[in-house]
Amino acid sequence: MLRKIEATTDLKFRLTDAPAGANNYRETGKSMPESTVRLCDEAERDPAGACGLPFVRYPDNTEIIAAVELRFHLISMPASVRRG
Repeated sequence: MLRKIEATTDLKFRLTDAPAGANNYRETGKSMPESTVRLCDEAERDPAGACGLPFVRYPDNTEIIAAVELRFHLISMPASVRRG
């Protein structure tokens, strides 16, 4: 959809892949690395796209939802104030 917007307007988007979610948790033990948190903070954007797997959960049986975790992380940082 963003590419279609680019093709019909003067708007341009920079899309960047970044590890996050249940697969990353299975591989590394973390839902997302600090580099993904920094990237999202610098871009003032949450991760987009599906990144959960209902059968991959934390030890307390909570489902891994990287976008929600990121919001809590950024809210707790003083620099997380977003432009309106």
